[in-house]
Amino acid sequence: MTDRNLPDVESDLERATDLETGAAVELLERARRDLSELTDDPGVDQDHRRTLENRLEQRVRELRNRDAYDGGEIGAAMDPDEDNAP
Repeated sequence: MTDRNLPDVESDLERATDLETGAAVELLERARRDLSELTDDPGVDQDHRRTLENRLEQRVRELRNRDAYDGGEIGAAMDPDEDNAP
């Protein structure tokens, strides 16, 4: 069982905004594992946990989408018929 709690995960979400993509995704993946471990904890507000889980998933998607467009492939992204469009 993790010693981390919901405020720790919230802090990770905030910190991830200041990190490079790879480090941010790594931090958020750890936070995802922590949230998963808190699923059956009776002392945890499960509505708040689910809200954080949704925010976390959204943030990971944002980072991965940003990464897809930052790789010099913006031209391909603008032309979906290109073979290497993200």
